[in-house]
This record gives sequence, C-alpha cells and structure tokens, in this order.
Amino acid sequence: MSGPLSGAADPPLVVLEQATKRYGRRTVLHLERLELHRGQSLLVVGANGSGKSTLLRLLAGVTTASSGRVQRAPAFDALDIAYVPQAGGLHPNLSVAENLCQAVRLRGRREPDRLLERWYFGGLGLAEHMNTRFRDLSGGFQRLAALGCALATEPGALFVDEPFSGIDERHTRSVADGLAAAMGQLELLVLTSHRVGDFPAAGRVLELRGGEAA
Repeated sequence: MSGPLSGAADPPLVVLEQATKRYGRRTVLHLERLELHRGQSLLVVGANGSGKSTLLRLLAGVTTASSGRVQRAPAFDALDIAYVPQAGGLHPNLSVAENLCQAVRLRGRREPDRLLERWYFGGLGLAEHMNTRFRDLSGGFQRLAALGCALATEPGALFVDEPFSGIDERHTRSVADGLAAAMGQLELLVLTSHRVGDFPAAGRVLELRGGEAA
C-alpha cells in the first residue's frame, strides 16, 4: 500500500462523464459526471436494481461503459486494485486458507506475519473457518472470506460490493469498523450498500435511484 486516505486531491484518479451502461435495450446506469480522487472513501447506496453493482464494476474497471467517457489516470493504473463481488470471488474447492495463500502469491507478495491476528480474520470470525472449503461456507461467510482475502493482498484501491449483505449485526459492525481502520492504508475505497448507516465512516455518499444519481 502506498498511502492513507486523507481527502480529495487533483488530478482525479477516475472520471466518469455521461457514462451509460446498457444490457440490450435496457439502460441500467447513467451518470452525468463522477470523479474519484486519491484519498476518497465513497459509499454508493440504493435499492436492489438501482445500479450500485454496475457502477462499482465500472469504476473498478471490471466492465466497460456502453457510451460516454471513463478516464483513468496513470496513478490509478499504478495502484493494486482489489475487487470483491457480491457473490463468489474465491475458488470454491479451496479452503479459506488456501484461497488466501493463492491470492497473496498471485500479487507477488509473501503471506503477512501474524496473519490470524489481523482484524479481518479474528474480527470477521474467519479464524475458525480457515480450513473450510469456500463452497461450504454460508453466503454471509463467503462474503467475509472474500473480503478478508482481498485485504490480505494489501491493495492500494479496494472496491467491495454489498459487504454488509447477509451477515448479522455483530459482523456488520466488525466490517464497518475494520474498513474504517483500513482506510488509513488505502488510496481509494468504494463500497456499496442499501443503507447509509452501514458505513458511517464514508467520506462521501452517492445515492442511486433507477440507475441515476438521486
């Protein structure tokens, strides 16, 4: 990781301008303009089908716009990007520990020292599931395991889709508190949720309705 979140600074890392995403004839997202700056934490909120996941994938570079402009600065391309989807994201037949080692090695990094003491394993309740195959975890724990593995790679920018969905109140608080702490080591954090209150530490909130900014 190359630096902490601190606040907006020029030039922007990512710019969306008149960006539209369509699936067939159906428009699922249209934003007139959105900028992401180094040091920002953005929470995208909205109901199911509002375009949150599509926007997250677009910002992370997982998908492309159907029309409009999406411009990424060289500084963004230089960051290690971690994208955590709402479902899946890890090898189903590998254990949590095996997925972790694979994720870290693919980034060319060594497994961090005293890994199990990191908040994203102890706090998320993953320590007792390290030898469980990913496919055998509940949906909520699959989400937590994917997030933990992403954080273990020490990314510069983190994009997380619905990290609070399908988990109980205790784990919701752990995720929120942990991500707030991780902001000190991230250049950029973007996540989605249904409620603003899930992540009160967000520096900026964008609400989507019907694929557009509310």
